[in-house]
Amino acid sequence: MLAFTKAAGQWAQAHTAIEKWWVSAIGRASLNTELGLGPGWGLPGPGPGGLTTSFRSWAKQQPLGELKAVAAALGAPPDGLKGATRAQVQNWVAARWDPG
Repeated sequence: MLAFTKAAGQWAQAHTAIEKWWVSAIGRASLNTELGLGPGWGLPGPGPGGLTTSFRSWAKQQPLGELKAVAAALGAPPDGLKGATRAQVQNWVAARWDPG
């Protein structure tokens, strides 16, 4: 899970950078229409929020101790983890790639 979290963070950074480029490159509404994407369409893929939703579903099945160990390895303060709930730990880990 530690490797996944680090990779997810790198992916989210790349996704954000590419999305900024995508908006400027695809910025024409006519091209979105030609591609069948509709107005306001962004970069393909779930984005950081979609990854977070999938992660939370998966993390619910993982032992809380393992989630806390990953959070600690990622730099969570040990005192903050002692009484942390599963949701708090999941949110802290997911925040490594999803600022929302």
